[in-house]
Amino acid sequence: MNTRLPFVALTLALALSACHPKTPEAPKPVLAVSVVAPREAVVAERIPAYGGVFAWRESSLGTEVGGLRITELLVEVGDKVRKGQVLARLNADTLRVDVEASAASLADAEAVLAQAKSTADRARQLGPSGAMSQQDYSAALAAEKSAGAKRAMLSAQLAAQKLKLKYTNLVASDDGVISARAGSVGQVVPLGTELFKMIRQGRLEWRAEVKAENLMRFEEKGAVELSSGEGPAVAATIRKIAPAVDTTSRTGLVYVDLPADARVKPGMYVHGAFLGKPAPALTVPMEAVVRRDGHAYVLAVSDKSTIQQKEVELGARVGDAVAVAGVAPTDRLVVSGAAFLSQGDLVKVEAQVAK
Repeated sequence: MNTRLPFVALTLALALSACHPKTPEAPKPVLAVSVVAPREAVVAERIPAYGGVFAWRESSLGTEVGGLRITELLVEVGDKVRKGQVLARLNADTLRVDVEASAASLADAEAVLAQAKSTADRARQLGPSGAMSQQDYSAALAAEKSAGAKRAMLSAQLAAQKLKLKYTNLVASDDGVISARAGSVGQVVPLGTELFKMIRQGRLEWRAEVKAENLMRFEEKGAVELSSGEGPAVAATIRKIAPAVDTTSRTGLVYVDLPADARVKPGMYVHGAFLGKPAPALTVPMEAVVRRDGHAYVLAVSDKSTIQQKEVELGARVGDAVAVAGVAPTDRLVVSGAAFLSQGDLVKVEAQVAK
């Protein structure tokens, strides 16, 4: 009997514990955070747009004489050049010989013209007096005229040969930046062969694609902010607004002049924003904005201390803050550790930050 008592007591204890299950522990916050409330501010309206970067004007520089060999290519892609600067040289030996031959022919023609003119002057003196036959008189005047025409023809030929000789030096038609180069030293190039492309004056423009309903909200010389990836936005100016829209996409082009120090290249497709008139808006600190999958979000803390992820549309920058659409003035937004939180996470609010 005595040996069975411990066993009975143990069984009774286990039964009693089964009747009273252990209370589960409350969930623990995944992170302690600081929060901030959106603030009201007056900011300029931002109308986002996308578009490509192009050269304002791009010149094609090619050969104006054919069948000559390239002897020098003096610039590379990316070089800044000045108007009239020599970019390439072609072999000019044959053209120099042609110029000398044309000059000699012209000198001979001038001598013949001088002789014909002297004969014609004498005929003009003798003809009216009858000392010269009408036939000889007419022949002298015709010879002068023919000699003059030949001299003019040879003079034009010499000018053409000199012009061809001049064209063996390919020069820049304007200030600019070399954007492409073709050909190689020793290559014989035909007439019209393109050797260089040049961005005139080094000017670039952004051709923004804008919805038709927004075109009327812009004016020439209006302000634009262009995103260039990392670093501050590029300030630019509207140059011209397209007079018509595409009938399929219902978008129009806005041509934006870019500054010389813009950190963009022709061919890039970038986004930017047109700045409208100042208006009231809610702003949040930049550190409260989280970018995920190409979208912008803020993380609001609910009354139950759980995270609610809200997608927002970013507006103008105001110092270290940014205007946003999609939040309420009473929201409590995470400003520390937001990148480590997700929808539904439980957090502990440590402090309300005034920013």
